[in-house]
Amino acid sequence: MYYLNGSGQMFVFELGDELKQISVNRVTADAESFGGTPAISDGRMILRSDKHLYCVMDEGDTVNPSDNMIAKTEAADEPRGRGGFGGGRPGGGEGGRPGGFRGGGGRPGGFGGGDRRGGGGGGRGQREDTRPERPQRPEMDNK
Repeated sequence: MYYLNGSGQMFVFELGDELKQISVNRVTADAESFGGTPAISDGRMILRSDKHLYCVMDEGDTVNPSDNMIAKTEAADEPRGRGGFGGGRPGGGEGGRPGGFRGGGGRPGGFGGGDRRGGGGGGRGQREDTRPERPQRPEMDNK
């Protein structure tokens, strides 16, 4: 079992009747914040930080040069909003950064939130909720 903490330490455990720690590996010496669960596919482990996307594979594997390129992105004309880690967590504002008056961000998707002053944006800034109405569960008969 693999566990990656927020500062980039990868803990490796052997599962059995008792949990046994096999090793601890530091992903990078740079100051990065890691989030999410590592993904494992085709013998490769994918790790996401706030600065990079890492692919860990067997030392003997080779990388096709076309797969070893950094993707270029164009600057957005407008702020993109929700990115990074922590957006939607209490105290989290747009992009996972701390909000203005430390109002709760609510759950991802825009529910909850607000602070002592009332209002709040539910983690969605102060934009109007334009989501369509969804049907609710029918009432249960308690007979």
